[in-house]
Amino acid sequence: MARRLSLALDVERAQGRARHRAKVASWALAAVLVEQIAVALTTRVSSAAQVAAPGDESVAGVAGYDYALSIYLVPHSLVTVSLMTILFTRMARHASDKDIPGLRDVLTGGIRSIGAFTMFATAVLVVLAPHIVRALAPVSSAQTVSAVALVVQCLALGLVPLGASVLVKQAYFALEDGRSVFLIHLPMAIAWIGVAYGAYWLTDAQWWVPGVALGLAASNTVALALRAWGLRSRLGGLDGRRVVATHLKALGAAVGAAAVGVGVRAVAPESYAATGIGAVAASVAVVAVGAVLMLAAYLALARLLRLTEVDDLVRAFASKVRRRVA
Repeated sequence: MARRLSLALDVERAQGRARHRAKVASWALAAVLVEQIAVALTTRVSSAAQVAAPGDESVAGVAGYDYALSIYLVPHSLVTVSLMTILFTRMARHASDKDIPGLRDVLTGGIRSIGAFTMFATAVLVVLAPHIVRALAPVSSAQTVSAVALVVQCLALGLVPLGASVLVKQAYFALEDGRSVFLIHLPMAIAWIGVAYGAYWLTDAQWWVPGVALGLAASNTVALALRAWGLRSRLGGLDGRRVVATHLKALGAAVGAAAVGVGVRAVAPESYAATGIGAVAASVAVVAVGAVLMLAAYLALARLLRLTEVDDLVRAFASKVRRRVA
């Protein structure tokens, strides 16, 4: 009899967990729906730019925005998402064990590490965007390259909050709180739509798609602020002083790296404004040399500023390379 009662209780608990997880999934799906509504509305702004300036290649449209977005998401996809996959597993384990301090340490450490990377990636995208676009779009006109590069630069301003906010969102999922994720998506969507349509109503057509990009950056910033604020009380703080200190150090190193990149561009030909195989090859060279020198400057300044998170990233990358080679 006792065995049957124990089995019944186990089944009931399992059903309860399944219902709770289904509810979390429903909230997550609703958040995706809100995001897609924002995507649809901001896409109308991008489409309107093409209608307002037909045939003007200096005005980016839907295709230009999509291309810029694909470039912007490369560092996020290659590095940030890889880190988040590892960190989410750890956060979920701590959440399951009710180990809130452990979850907080993993989260804040992840925010610092991701910030150290995304700050450098932002500098590279902002400084080298025209040459990156020329290298990846060899047959595009000079006007198109400049238009898309501007969108890349605007998107890049949201790269740091994107990485941090997505990791914080994973903490909500580790805590099985889908409702908060959904509720925060509402002001995120409002921020994106508001900035995009503000650009549409107040500026010329050439700024409409950059306005959409700036709106996405604003949305990422709103997401980070609200998600972090929502977790502070639940986790007993987010080690804000260390997180801010890390990002300020990374910003200083990124500014120095950006100055090096600007120097490279100053002595390099403006090949992004030309067409042909020679122009593409020159832009590839500028990107390669510029990125390497910017990385060297960033690493040197990070060591000078005692930005230990960069050392951790370098060791993790070197370890991954060694495993693949072996």
